[in-house]
Order: sequence, then C-alpha cells, then structure tokens
Amino acid sequence: MDTPDDPRTRRKRARSPGSGSAERAGAHDNGANVRIASAEGREGVIRFVLRRVAGGLYVERDELPRKGTRTSISVEFKDRDGFGRWCDSDPSRFDSPLLHQRVRRAADELWEFDG
Repeated sequence: MDTPDDPRTRRKRARSPGSGSAERAGAHDNGANVRIASAEGREGVIRFVLRRVAGGLYVERDELPRKGTRTSISVEFKDRDGFGRWCDSDPSRFDSPLLHQRVRRAADELWEFDG
C-alpha cells in the first residue's frame, strides 16, 4: 500500500502547471512538537524535519536527489536568530521559496511551543 512518504506515491503527484517540474511541496504536523516540510522537483526531494527539544530547535535537512548521493544535515539551535540566519542561507530559499516560507513558519510555531 502506498503511503504519503512512499517514493512511489510522490511520483504519482500531478505536475505543477507551467513549471515543467513535478514540484510537490507539503508541510504537515506530526504532533505538538514536530513539523515536516518538503518539496519535490525535477532534481529530487528536499525535506526538513523540525523538532522542539528542551534546548531549542532540532532540525534535520535531507536532500534526496534522483541521481547521486543523499545529503543529510542535523543541527540544533538554541535561539531563533541562529536558526533564522541558517535558514536564510539555505539554497532552498531561492530554489524553492514556498518551502523556505513553510520551514520558517513551522519553526516559528515550534519556538512558541512550551510542551
């Protein structure tokens, strides 16, 4: 059975009109202290998993190209400013601006979370 995270399901998504790419951008909530945001384009998938932890915000950034090596980065931020600088320097800011906005919004929600 196909699941939302199954690569076969992602390939079945409709292509964006006019872009020529199969960009699928999504963000969803996996509980009070976790957010996932991703985008799929011609070159592959970029996925962010943001998790509120006792010390701040833990972020995983996965780049899953159709061809080549998967890249995974894990970072923990102690404050919003540090996260903001890191996020604004990420290439997805220009490659997938909607994804960048979703990641920033998800982080803002998590910084407000006290649970």
